[in-house]
Amino acid sequence: MTHHSRTLIWLTCSLVLSTGVARAQEARTDAKIELGSKSEISLAYLRQALSSSGQSLRSENRLEIVGAGLKFRLDNRLSLGAGFGQSNLLFGRTNLTASDNAAYNFDLGYNATRWGFQGGVRRVEQNYIASSDWDRLGRDLSVNNVQDVQIGGWFALTDRVQVSGEASYGEALVGSAFDFTSWSTRLQYNFSKNAFGILGYENIDFDFGAGQAARQRWATFGVGYNLDGTSMLKFMYQYGDREGRGWGGASQPNRSHVISSQLSVKF
Repeated sequence: MTHHSRTLIWLTCSLVLSTGVARAQEARTDAKIELGSKSEISLAYLRQALSSSGQSLRSENRLEIVGAGLKFRLDNRLSLGAGFGQSNLLFGRTNLTASDNAAYNFDLGYNATRWGFQGGVRRVEQNYIASSDWDRLGRDLSVNNVQDVQIGGWFALTDRVQVSGEASYGEALVGSAFDFTSWSTRLQYNFSKNAFGILGYENIDFDFGAGQAARQRWATFGVGYNLDGTSMLKFMYQYGDREGRGWGGASQPNRSHVISSQLSVKF
């Protein structure tokens, strides 16, 4: 029997306009290319033009970001990934961030029948300007001029019980003296084929030097139900606690309660 691989391409474009004292226009293009069943290439371009009141929206002052990513499965268990991004802050014809303006990430994962692990590294240079997926770290940390290493894994204790955990360590690249350590653990119990419960805990410690430090702690309780093979419904409760001193040096203790629901549908 002969198997033929196929190439699929998805392309999305968006344009956002805003008005007011600080007006902006944003254009974004994303493309995803699937090369057969084992590899995927993603591309992105974002242009955001800013202008003050009374100026044209076609301002030469703009932020331009390009990005690319690659995911590759060597077989059904081992996977590799890499990503790159670069931002340029332009004022007229002058590039204010012509150097140290890139971000990189590399990932490796392996999944067997009852266990798996993953690891990765991230590096964001000091002049890179773009939103990033850094979970709760953005509460106390500006997500540039930083690099970190992450490891994690999961193990099925029984057919009903699965435990997982993740940990990471990060530090400043240049000009600062901060570092952070985070770890999390999660327990999932399957009540039946479709229903499950979740218990989780997350801890993040920041050290900014000069006696300034902060800590975040989060506890998660939740239940979920697989409606069918393509959809899932979850209800979650989270309690968060933060204490210590952040970037400004002022003490900012706070606590929060979050109740959420999520419906996921795969097409």
